[in-house]
Amino acid sequence: MSDMSGIAPFLFGLVGIALFVCFRLFESTREERFLSKARDAFDRLTVRLYRTAVLGDIPRVYRVWAHHTVRGALHLAVVSLVSLLRKTERLLFRISRRMYSTGVKSNGAPRAPSPFLKTISPRHEDAASRDTSGERSENTENSLQSDQ
Repeated sequence: MSDMSGIAPFLFGLVGIALFVCFRLFESTREERFLSKARDAFDRLTVRLYRTAVLGDIPRVYRVWAHHTVRGALHLAVVSLVSLLRKTERLLFRISRRMYSTGVKSNGAPRAPSPFLKTISPRHEDAASRDTSGERSENTENSLQSDQ
């Protein structure tokens, strides 16, 4: 299956443009703007905010407050995401550890872990027999082959 992640934004954009064109055509057939008073007020507000932002008329107190507020919100979002990631990691670790240590057959008798689960984490004697380069010794390889 090909990657289709760009199709949804494209379709939303296309639909948005089509709706805007239809709206403007509808407005052009009428002699006045739709919700003209509210749109005029919004236009005046937009021009005022733009001029304030461009000319720098925002007092320093408000700029500092906005900076700290945005920074705090972003920090809180990152901390929350990291916390969620850690909780998910712990849950997945517990599940894999349980699968690795105690596999259960359908009749309830314990069974040995599958070869795949054996490769997820090294056994204690495997970790002790590794040299500093991270490679296994020949004795460990022989013992692994004898286990299978």
